[in-house]
This record gives sequence, structure tokens and C-alpha cells, in this order.
Amino acid sequence: YVPSGKTSCGFAGVVSNATCVPTAVSWKVTSANTIEITYADAVYADDLANGLSQFSVSIDGNAGTPTAGTISANEKVLTLTVASMTASATNNAVTVLYTKNSIADQFLESQYGAPVESDSAANSVDRDTCDATTAPVNGGNGDCGSTLEAGGECQPTCNSGYVPSGKTSCGFAGVVSNATCVPTAV
Repeated sequence: YVPSGKTSCGFAGVVSNATCVPTAVSWKVTSANTIEITYADAVYADDLANGLSQFSVSIDGNAGTPTAGTISANEKVLTLTVASMTASATNNAVTVLYTKNSIADQFLESQYGAPVESDSAANSVDRDTCDATTAPVNGGNGDCGSTLEAGGECQPTCNSGYVPSGKTSCGFAGVVSNATCVPTAV
């Protein structure tokens, strides 16, 4: 949270209090076309669809604007639809910068109507890692560990008489695709 405005004493002793405005606490790639920004508390924007230019998204150095945006039912997660990304962070850095515009109902605001502050700098968007320690049936972990990076691959081992079907890989949102051990041809 950050304070919005200052507490002041106005005409006839009327006190005007500052409010606390939620800030973003995480930025995460969740699919090939979505970024989720999680806020400390509820945020609102009744006309977000026309306010997407407030978000500058950079994917591998290419700047762009989201094509859609939605706020979750709990009002703490803002999902931006963007150009295609790969699961791998290698040579595919993603950043988001929010710069509040002045058009009512387009900028983000708190439950008390105070505007969410603009970002002071672009925020790096994280990718989940995968736990790839589950060994395939008739095999072992090989070089697969508990923190396989998004877009990464590892190679499990197989018992005698079996060969790996491929490599285990880590996709979006921490989803692991496990290789299997298949019988060798006789």
C-alpha cells in the first residue's frame, strides 16, 4: 500500500484524510498470451477496456499494448492479454509498466476511489518453475530437480530394457510435462 494524498484541515475544520492505495505485489506470465498482476487489495476500473494504453508491455524488447484486460472476481488480480510469449525466459524477458491516465473509469482505483499510482519503473514479469523430481515408472530422476525453469528441459533415466520417450519439460504456470520410460524394441 502507498498513501494517496495528504491529510489536511479544510474550511470550517473539515478534515480530509489520505487513503491507502493498493500496490502490485507480483507480475507473472500465466500462458502464452496472458500476464497476471496481483495487487495487495481490490482494484477497480469500470472502463478498463478503453484504458489499456496505460499498460506498456515489453516482450523480448518489443514494446506493445495489451489487447484486453480483466479484473478477477476477488478484484485483486488484473489479467492482461498480450502478444504471444514462450514459456522460456531465455532471450524472452517480459516487463510491464503502468502509467495512470487521467480519464475517469479507465485508471485503476482502490475501493475508496483513490487512484492507483503509476509505476516508477517497468516491472519484470516472473515465470513459475516446475518440480520435476517425480521419476518415471521404470526409471529415475536423471538430471531433473525440484526447480526446473519455465521453458527448461531435463533428462530422466530409465532402467535396463527401457528408454526415455523424450525429455521432461516445464511449461507455463509451473505445469510439468513428464517424459516416460518405454520398453526397448526387441
